[in-house]
Amino acid sequence: MFTPAKKLGRLLLKKQLVTPAQLDEGMKAVAGEEASLDAFLISKGYVGEKEILKIDAEEIGHPFVDLDEIELDAKLIKIIPRHIAEKYKVLVVSKDGNKLNLAMANPLNIFAVDDIKMLTSDEVIPMLSSENLILSKINEIYTQLDSADQILDTMVTEDEEMKAVMGDEESLSTTKLQAAAEEAPVVKLSNSIIMQAVKDGASDCCTRRSCRIVAAGRAITTTNPIHAKVQP
Repeated sequence: MFTPAKKLGRLLLKKQLVTPAQLDEGMKAVAGEEASLDAFLISKGYVGEKEILKIDAEEIGHPFVDLDEIELDAKLIKIIPRHIAEKYKVLVVSKDGNKLNLAMANPLNIFAVDDIKMLTSDEVIPMLSSENLILSKINEIYTQLDSADQILDTMVTEDEEMKAVMGDEESLSTTKLQAAAEEAPVVKLSNSIIMQAVKDGASDCCTRRSCRIVAAGRAITTTNPIHAKVQP
C-alpha cells in the first residue's frame, strides 16, 4: 500500500506478524509482478489488513483509525455530500472545533484534502483507514440518511395535502372529512392495528385515553382509560 515491500517485510518480521517462510513465499510471488506484497500476504491470510495499515500509517506519518471500533455520527458524516465521499473514499470521523478528523483510503491525496477544506471551511486532519471499510460505511450510513430524508419529504407532502383538503372544512361533508382523516399516516397506523385486532378476534384493544375511532365500519368507544370495546 504505502510501505515499500522490503521495508514492510522487515517490519512484519520484527513485529512477528509473519514467519520468515511466509515472507519468503510472498517476496517470490510478487517478484516482477504487479501484485503488492501486502495484498498477497493478506489474501493468503498470513496477516490482517489492519496490521498492514498500522505499519503504513507510521510510514506516512498519519494516524490509523479503525472504523469498526468507533461510533460514527450521521450528522457529522453528512457534512460531506455522498458523491464527494465516494469520489475520494473518505468519511468524517469526528470534529473538534474547526478541525475535521477524516478517515481516508489515501491520506496523501492533497486534492481530496484541499477540496474538502474548501467545502467545509475546516482544517482537515487526514487519518488512514481501510478503503473497503470506508466504502462499506459510506453505503450503509448515506443510504440510511437518504431513506430518512425520503420519509420526511413524504410526511411533509402528506401534511400539505391534508391541509389543502381540510382548508375549506365547512364545505366538506362528514364522509369526505372522515376519508381525508383516514389518509393521515398516524390514523392509517391506528386503523391497521385495529383491523388486525378485529381479524384476530380480539374483544378489546389497549389504549391510554378515552377515545372514539372509526375504522373499517366499526366504532371503537371507551370511557375506560385501559380498554376500548369493539362494537359491531
